[in-house]
Amino acid sequence: MKKATVVRSKPLRMNMLTEKDLRLTEEEVLSVAPHFKDRTPEKMAELIEFVYQISLVLYRSCANSQGSEGDKA
Repeated sequence: MKKATVVRSKPLRMNMLTEKDLRLTEEEVLSVAPHFKDRTPEKMAELIEFVYQISLVLYRSCANSQGSEGDKA
């Protein structure tokens, strides 16, 4: 399985994200979660929950990094 590498010089901020940044292609999703290739309704529900949980982690991470920067100012 291919691993993705993301290099950022600055911390990610939620207000910097656009809808395009948050959109994943089907190939990208299946590359990190190959067992979702089975397209049954149950597997698709699992996939939706999987992506939702990832988005919550990213949102919280961005919110936490913004809060800590605000405390320093």
